[in-house]
Amino acid sequence: MYTGGQLFHLFCLSFEGQKLIDHSLQMRDKIYSSSWYEAPLKSRKLLIITMIQSIRPISLTAGKIYVFSLESFTTVK
Repeated sequence: MYTGGQLFHLFCLSFEGQKLIDHSLQMRDKIYSSSWYEAPLKSRKLLIITMIQSIRPISLTAGKIYVFSLESFTTVK
């Protein structure tokens, strides 16, 4: 019972971590798909910086040892 509860807890954390990864990867595409070219020059520069930063996905980790994602959850036995 305890192990099942801990696995469920790990799944909940991994699911939220996966959502964070997915949203961070979609940010660049959503900015590019918008009409960013009609924004003022200062805003365009900030959006370009944001797009460059969003190339690497943001992830939730446990001490840089475990990345909370569904892929990592499936490796836990």
